[in-house]
Amino acid sequence: MDRILAVFLVLAVSLVAVNAGLPQTEIAALTDLANAFTSKPSSWNISDVDNACSSWQGVGCVDGHVFVLNLPNASLAGSLPASIAAFTQMQTLNLRGNALIGPLPPALGVSTLIVNLAYNQFTGSLPAGWSSLGLTTLLLNHNNLTGCVPASWPGNLNQSLSIEVGLGCDLSSNEWDCGNSTCYENAPTLCQSGSANPMCPVSGEAPHAPFVYHMTPVQIAGTCVGAALIIFLVAFFVWKFGCKNNQRAKYEAI
Repeated sequence: MDRILAVFLVLAVSLVAVNAGLPQTEIAALTDLANAFTSKPSSWNISDVDNACSSWQGVGCVDGHVFVLNLPNASLAGSLPASIAAFTQMQTLNLRGNALIGPLPPALGVSTLIVNLAYNQFTGSLPAGWSSLGLTTLLLNHNNLTGCVPASWPGNLNQSLSIEVGLGCDLSSNEWDCGNSTCYENAPTLCQSGSANPMCPVSGEAPHAPFVYHMTPVQIAGTCVGAALIIFLVAFFVWKFGCKNNQRAKYEAI
């Protein structure tokens, strides 16, 4: 009996060590997140936020810190608050396949490695602040994101993401400014060359606009006159040599 009680005591202590003692900054961030979600899991009861690690769906904690937010295809609606950056020990953010809107948060926790926000309705541009992250996976495909690659993005992102380009990186099916090739000089290997899912079509390169030469009215008039003159001269020589041939044929016949 004593042995059984000892086992239960160890389990209880372990549970407390994992689930309790979240920093106030992370409790506040979880509260902000719950308020920002207009549709969320029923277990996300703000009055019970202190026990979020053990009772909130999709929230995983290690050593008293939020370690993972994993709510794919969970019918979420709403937005992501900037305070999500308070999860300094979070390594995985997976909110794929929901109905989240608004801009991407300007920063994420410094330990974030995996970001999967694909198949949502995010708008705006890529956050410049994400360039300091050592991401191994970045999935933002099938949103409504616009603009260019920020100048700061070559940072750590190229070194970490280019290892798995096409596998750990997908920024396709958005509304990038693909007509502006200078947008991608900042990050030439980021989700482009060699990727099965480039930001822009044509083998991951920004397509070039077709060459169109615009003529002035004077140039148009000059071109028309020149063309008419050439046609007249050709017709004149055809007529002249045709007449000579006809006259020569008549004389030969006589």
